[in-house]
Amino acid sequence: MKFDNRLSAEGQAIRDYVTATLEEGRILGRLIDEDPDNYRVTAHYSLAQQMNRLGLPEVYNPTPIELANGEVLHELTVVQRCLFYEALGYVEPNLIFACPTPGMAGFVLQGLGNPEQQARFFSLFRDQLSWSCFAMSEPTVGSDAGNIKTQATKVDGGYLINGEKYFIGNGIHADIGVVFARTNQNSLGTDVFLFEPAKVEGFCRKRLPVHGVPGCNVSHLVFEDMFVADDALLGAHLKPTQRFSGAAIATFDSLRPCVGALALGSARSMLDYVLQHELIDAVYHQTWLKSAQFRLAGALQNLLAISARYDRGETVTKQIGLAKAKAAEIAELVVEEALHRCHSGVLVQDQMLAKLHRDIKCFEYAEGTRNVHLLNGAMLFREVA
Repeated sequence: MKFDNRLSAEGQAIRDYVTATLEEGRILGRLIDEDPDNYRVTAHYSLAQQMNRLGLPEVYNPTPIELANGEVLHELTVVQRCLFYEALGYVEPNLIFACPTPGMAGFVLQGLGNPEQQARFFSLFRDQLSWSCFAMSEPTVGSDAGNIKTQATKVDGGYLINGEKYFIGNGIHADIGVVFARTNQNSLGTDVFLFEPAKVEGFCRKRLPVHGVPGCNVSHLVFEDMFVADDALLGAHLKPTQRFSGAAIATFDSLRPCVGALALGSARSMLDYVLQHELIDAVYHQTWLKSAQFRLAGALQNLLAISARYDRGETVTKQIGLAKAKAAEIAELVVEEALHRCHSGVLVQDQMLAKLHRDIKCFEYAEGTRNVHLLNGAMLFREVA
């Protein structure tokens, strides 16, 4: 059977919608590369309003994505989001991290928030450009939420939160976010709280240095008796068994294929760049070029197929993790192979090429590293056996 690597009509329309911003997107990316404090320049990006309300329900989203084929997208399926991210990876990966957006916290509010909490969160993005954070990872346990140390102690009228969070995207300047903390020590004792950094005490944050994609603004957050009111607890109307799974697993399952797509888009950008700027002998390497393009397209189709299963309601957590890991691996391989086929010395002479090579490494660490997904995948095969 012949493999068809073409996008659907909708998929191509989404890609065209985003890549039409190529020139301005790369200008903004260079400014962010120069100084991550320049993240606010993304307010001038022509898709800033759409990014700021990406995937929000129609009542909170007056600036939906309007495609050339006539489709209007408010809330996005994972397949649609995956395509959107792949195109952004091609344009400039800094944008998906640095632009104002509900981000991962938005998924949590959709899954766990009651109507009042959703209104509080989504209205912020409806009314102004805003940034969010998803505070789960910790210094000693990473994103293993079952073993987090941050504590939420019940007090009169609310909770006192104590602990540290590490590698939190946009934590340094988030206007609103969610924080995971233990309310008790049993297996169902992890809860999620909504908070607004500018409105609380007992909270401090600092940016962590990174080598690539500085627009992610990963940060170290410290909570010292940070008080949040009772109504900050998300999912109180749900059963305890639904809270953590609804918050963490659904969020990761929705975004892991998108991170894989970001990596593939960035690698596709590298291929086009070396061809357009004649940094590679295209005739001599034509067989390899076709292979590289085929592998990138195949990895994207794999992500889209897994995402479609998730959109249909199937439980594919482990498969999604494996697909993300494979996409990141293929993207890295293609970029490394392209670099080694370029003319001698171009890496030290061409800043854009150096940036593309540098940035591709970051996707391994977003939404779980490869070894974690491989271990989870091994559990899948044990279950089948």
